[in-house]
Amino acid sequence: MPESDTLLAYLVPKITSRVEDAATDALAFVLNKSEACQRAFNEMLGPECFNSDSVVRFTTQHGYDGGKSRPDMVGRDCSGAARLLVESKFWAGLQPAQASRYLNEIDPLAPGVLLFICPERRIEYLWPQVCRQLEEGHEGVELEHVDAIGSTRRAVVRDRDVIVVLFSWRLLLDCLGDAAEDSDVKSDVDQLKGLARRENEKGFLPLTPDASAADFKAQDDHFRALIVEVVRRGRKKNLVCTKGLTWGRTKGYHRRYVSRCDADGVWFGIGVEYQQERYDQTPIWVTFRPRFWHGLADPAEMIRDQGWCWLPIRLKAGVVFDDMVDDAVDQIERICSKMVAG
Repeated sequence: MPESDTLLAYLVPKITSRVEDAATDALAFVLNKSEACQRAFNEMLGPECFNSDSVVRFTTQHGYDGGKSRPDMVGRDCSGAARLLVESKFWAGLQPAQASRYLNEIDPLAPGVLLFICPERRIEYLWPQVCRQLEEGHEGVELEHVDAIGSTRRAVVRDRDVIVVLFSWRLLLDCLGDAAEDSDVKSDVDQLKGLARRENEKGFLPLTPDASAADFKAQDDHFRALIVEVVRRGRKKNLVCTKGLTWGRTKGYHRRYVSRCDADGVWFGIGVEYQQERYDQTPIWVTFRPRFWHGLADPAEMIRDQGWCWLPIRLKAGVVFDDMVDDAVDQIERICSKMVAG
C-alpha cells in the first residue's frame, strides 16, 4: 500500500480544509506520546540549543498578542518556558512578517529555536522568504552561519541565543519513525507520513523566472484550477459574471467564458492555451473579439488570429498558488477595464 493511502491521508482532507493544522496536531500527539521521538526531535534541532530532554511538552495553536500571533506548535521545557516555536507548511504562503513575529515570542532567557517544516520541493523557495522576513522586518536581525545540508536549512540569530531551522516533512517523519520504540507509535508516524506525502504530491510548485512550456505542462492541473479560482475571485469582486456563459474545451484550449459585470455585451474567455506559440510564453491567456478593443492600440504582446485577440497573463514566479491567482486577477482587471461594447 502506498504511504499516501493511509486512513489519515484519506480522511483529513474530507473533514477539514485546515490540513496543515491537522498535521501539526498529529505531530504534537506523537511527540507528547513518545519520549524516544522527543529525544530524536530535540537532537535534530541541534545540540547548540537543546539537550536531549530540553523540550518535553508540545501544544498546538497557542495564541500570542491577543490572538494576533498564533504559531502552529509551541515546545516548552520542564519550567514551562517556550523554547521552540513551529510553523508547519504544506503550500500556504507565509503571512506578512510572520517569521519575525514568531522570533520575538521565543523566551529570551533560554536558548530557543524557530522551526519551519515544509515539503521537500518547497525548501528552496520558503527558506529565502523566511530569511528575508527576519532580516528585513521592522526589528530586523542579522543571520550568521547559514547552512544548507540536504533537506535542512539552519541559521544563527546574531546577538540572540536563537537558531532558525527548516526541515522537510519527509526528513522529520523518517527520523521519528526510526526512533519510535513501539509499534503503536510507528503506526502513528506512518499515518502522518501518508498525510504529508499526499499534500506534498498535490502541491503547486512555484514557477521559476525561466519557466517553459515543459514546466507548464507538468502542472497543467494547477493551471486549470487557477482558471476556476480566478473566475471565483473575479465574481466576488464584481469584476466578471458567468450567467449565460460556459466552458470551452478543445485540444487547443481549456477556457471559461465570462462577461464584464459593468458593461453589457462585453464578454471574453480566460483559459489555458495549448497552441505552442502561445504556451511557450505563458499558459494563461485572455481571449476576446476584436470589436471589444475598438479604437485602442494593440499592445506589443497582443496576438490576432482568425477573428480573435489574445493577451497573455504573465504568471508571477517564486510565489505560492494563492499569490499567483491574486496577481492574475489584477492583470485581468486591467485588461477588462479597457474593453468596450462593440
